[in-house]
Amino acid sequence: MEQLKNINYIPLNFIKINNKWKEIDIDMYKCCDNKCINTNKSIGECTKGNGFINLIDEENIKYVKCVERKGVNKDSLILTENSFKKPQNNINYSLFYFEIKFTKMEGVKNHKVIGFKKCGPITKYIRFGADSASIGIGNDTFNLPICTWNNNDVFGCGLIYPPENFPYIFFTQNGNQIGKAILLNENSDSYKPYIILNCCSVETNFGKDLETKPFVYDFSKHLIPKFY
Repeated sequence: MEQLKNINYIPLNFIKINNKWKEIDIDMYKCCDNKCINTNKSIGECTKGNGFINLIDEENIKYVKCVERKGVNKDSLILTENSFKKPQNNINYSLFYFEIKFTKMEGVKNHKVIGFKKCGPITKYIRFGADSASIGIGNDTFNLPICTWNNNDVFGCGLIYPPENFPYIFFTQNGNQIGKAILLNENSDSYKPYIILNCCSVETNFGKDLETKPFVYDFSKHLIPKFY
């Protein structure tokens, strides 16, 4: 654990775990009925000419655009190998966090979502969508006043477990918090990072080595959150 403190002197413990992009969810989103690109075959082209992602390595995902006049660009949903699990017997604020740098293709419609999937018998997605300018949990959506993004913008997603209260999730863009936080009114023990991409490629920082590759977001400026 790497201890961090915000300006209100709330002790934060950044929980560093080895993580990587692993699962391509073809139950929700697939390149075509043939499911050409999947978790076991994460690099390749769709036989129907549709656009879809290629999982290049543990941290990098490349979107391969559709074949012109043949296919369409499809959404892709990717999850990490490991979930963030609630620390046991923790007396401080436990923090899980990751950041993604997005590169969008020019001349086509781009789409991206970043967030956490609640694991368990009843799944739920907590997400931020830049194109829809909204933050949501399950069927509830909260619209933001304005949200624009450019190539190489860095978006972050954090999960904080307080020692006693319910956990919450927050989102950042280029080091600044976006909107309000989402209070999780249930003590689920496990959340898994996920993204949805269309015509966007990503480079991820899971916090493996913060000395050589620090986060853009400065946790010393993390305020006590306001909630939706």
